[in-house]
Amino acid sequence: MIIATRMSRVRFHGSEAEFNRIFRTRVELLGNSLLLSSPLDRAAELRFLAASRGHHYPETETDIPLHTALPPQNYACYQQHVRALPTLASRVRGGVYIADVDQSMKIGIGSPFFPTLATHGKIIECVSGTLFTAREHLASLGEAVFPDVGDRDFPCMVPHETMSLVALKRISGNAVHLDVLTTLTLYALSSVEVVDFTVDPDGDLSELASPSKAASSTG
Repeated sequence: MIIATRMSRVRFHGSEAEFNRIFRTRVELLGNSLLLSSPLDRAAELRFLAASRGHHYPETETDIPLHTALPPQNYACYQQHVRALPTLASRVRGGVYIADVDQSMKIGIGSPFFPTLATHGKIIECVSGTLFTAREHLASLGEAVFPDVGDRDFPCMVPHETMSLVALKRISGNAVHLDVLTTLTLYALSSVEVVDFTVDPDGDLSELASPSKAASSTG
């Protein structure tokens, strides 16, 4: 639709106000509802991250300290969020406070909701100290990554079980939730009409008058 608009082939009749009036909802789903990976899968991802930093744990170890899995600057940011929790009561709900520790608190503080994803973000629920896995990043976009989450009629087409953690985060970042994208697309398509243009001798584009416009102009 955007391409067609830029090519002057359609006219858009929608508006932000109308979209909000039709589709605005109140979000009640806290971000910790996306902590869906099994303890073993979460530990495996933490072991991988720790190993990439030179800290090696046996495959049987499931208690991996965050400071061994995160780069120093990310762990320092996590600690900053934790220290600030007593002053951020309005940002904590149901004992949940989630932050992207790749982002400085000067850029933005956390909330009880899952944040906007960058392609490399490290998302942590700071009250429990739980790092979200790469598959949970993908699940936050509405993909049916886990058996009990997502639309079973539309299975996840991303081969997440064989993709690397880095690749999963890259495709999850800067993306839009499937339900939101579908809603936006359908609203856009329902709010446009095809417009025909003609070129006058001077090479300028002008819109062809519709029958209703022609009748009103001659009447």
